[in-house]
Amino acid sequence: MSQDSPIEIRRIKEVDIKGGTVLDGFPSAGLANAIASKCFIHSLKTELVAGLDSPNFPALYVINDSEPNFPVRIYANENLKLAIFVSELNFDQSMYKPLAKIILQWTIENECKLLISASGTPLQQIEEKDKILDPHVYAAGSTKKASRRLQDAGIQQLSNGSILGIPALLLN
Repeated sequence: MSQDSPIEIRRIKEVDIKGGTVLDGFPSAGLANAIASKCFIHSLKTELVAGLDSPNFPALYVINDSEPNFPVRIYANENLKLAIFVSELNFDQSMYKPLAKIILQWTIENECKLLISASGTPLQQIEEKDKILDPHVYAAGSTKKASRRLQDAGIQQLSNGSILGIPALLLN
């Protein structure tokens, strides 16, 4: 366990995803990130490579396919050079910084080039039945290179606004 972090990474399998991408699948506005991440985990044929544990986590194990799992897990697919951090827990704000640090530490140790974190904003309920909601996706890059990648991909960048939680810390 790191001196700076109350979180321990328990490695299950070594992986080589050098140059790859890491996804942050922690809940943001509801469980959308965790649900989307679990869809990626299953459809992209990833495997469990590590679990995160901490005395500050709730006393909880997640049961998947009749097997107990850590409350925070790392899945990876070496062929795709992809890793996904996932949890179904809504952590207390006091855990945001240690979680962000451990994600960054793991990303750097595994020499990944890109870290993607999603943040959501709850949509207001629409009272009118005939009104169609047109949700928007915006992005923010932490470097000029990341901003160019977003622009090249045609993703609109957030010009004004705020990002909260673990995604904000990862941007910083």
